[in-house]
Amino acid sequence: MLELLYDSVPAVLSELICTAFIPRPGYKFIVSDFSAIEARFLAFLAGKTWRPKVFAEGKDIYCASASQMFCVPVEKHGIDSHFRQKEKIAELALGYGGSMGALNSTGVFNVFPLAQ
Repeated sequence: MLELLYDSVPAVLSELICTAFIPRPGYKFIVSDFSAIEARFLAFLAGKTWRPKVFAEGKDIYCASASQMFCVPVEKHGIDSHFRQKEKIAELALGYGGSMGALNSTGVFNVFPLAQ
């Protein structure tokens, strides 16, 4: 039912969960979101020196990585933007300890005929 009413069910559920938390009187909840924090930290751990340059230049790390991963120029809202999402899934799945099973279940390798 939610899928018929909303574009993103996870986003709606996330918003509903956030509103369920109410601070005690006199206290405040402070929420922050660090832009691509996982990608930044994983780049540091992996010693990838080109990735901090992407961040420093204000570019999209997932587009830059997808361009290398799929060997095509990727722009966030361009013709090959679907590769950005596949790279992001791959990066986060592997960064959180996923394996080939995690990548296969997300469909990341559907673009690689030889990897299936």
